[in-house]
Amino acid sequence: MSTHPSTKRKSKQQRLAEAILASGTLAPLRWLHERGRTPALILAYHRIVETSGTTAYPLDLGLVSATPEQFDAQMRALRDYANPVSLDQIADAVTQGSTLPERAVAVTFDDGFSDTFETAFPLLSRHEIPATIFVSTGYIDSLEPLWFELTAHLMLRIPPRSIVMKGCASGLPTADDETARRESIATLHRLLKACDNARRGELVDEWRRRFAAQIDARAMELGRSIARPQIEEMARHGISFGSHTISHPNLFLASDETIEHELRDSKAALEALLGRSVRCLAYPFGVPGTYDARAMRIARNCGYELAVSYRQGVNWLGALQSLELRRIGIGPGITAPQFQVMLALPDWLHPHFDAGHD
Repeated sequence: MSTHPSTKRKSKQQRLAEAILASGTLAPLRWLHERGRTPALILAYHRIVETSGTTAYPLDLGLVSATPEQFDAQMRALRDYANPVSLDQIADAVTQGSTLPERAVAVTFDDGFSDTFETAFPLLSRHEIPATIFVSTGYIDSLEPLWFELTAHLMLRIPPRSIVMKGCASGLPTADDETARRESIATLHRLLKACDNARRGELVDEWRRRFAAQIDARAMELGRSIARPQIEEMARHGISFGSHTISHPNLFLASDETIEHELRDSKAALEALLGRSVRCLAYPFGVPGTYDARAMRIARNCGYELAVSYRQGVNWLGALQSLELRRIGIGPGITAPQFQVMLALPDWLHPHFDAGHD
């Protein structure tokens, strides 16, 4: 779960990117940026959906990485200005010492929503971009939406202050207006991430039953994960898959036994479905405080060769932390010049470092 600010005005970073391209200084800046090192950039996407008229969008806007038009332009730029690689190629560089091309960039998707198949997959195919999709196996073929999209939808639909829990005694959503409801999504997700897996499951199940009349069928369809036939079709066309655990828990709060169950059994389920080895893992949430050294150790014991976090930044060959690779989360509104310069200078210019809009 992530939050991406949006505005019609250009940010300082966007204006800087345009200035760099106009000045013709991108090549020397790239030389200074790399200083003889070879970067391996991993982009992280969630949802590719059209959200014009945001009040009509019934789920979490913070999970929207790009519109279809924006994603199309980004994949075209990736093909034009960088060298798309798969995570398997990065795994080979780590485990076998294989060479990666200059400007190597891997595309990843977390959660595996239906729009990953319906919208992103055709555009990836059009531009011949390899990608890895991290799925939570407990949601494959499920009629239930992923828990964080269900709770986001509830915040947009139920009466104010209907949900009271530790950490928010005044109740959520805090008010009936759109802004308060959207802010309440972030608050509720923060509280649920701090719950252990069992307690979070109990709460979400209770709310789903209690507020069944307020749940919109369209939102439930939009919030669902990809299905088995979709995974099989994408795999036939070169898309790779990795584990995002079974139930998308906070691994930091889990016991060793639970972590092993989530990592080992999700890996086995994907391997049985795909008929091939699953080498890569994405930690749910992926920020400090949601996984730890135990999770990394157990991941290695379960046979994962690479694991990606949501820690923002670039990876450098020769100094790769193979079980804690950094990624750059992509959010809506990234302009074409900003994306192009980010591909060349990822350690200096990426959305996480944007000073905001003024």
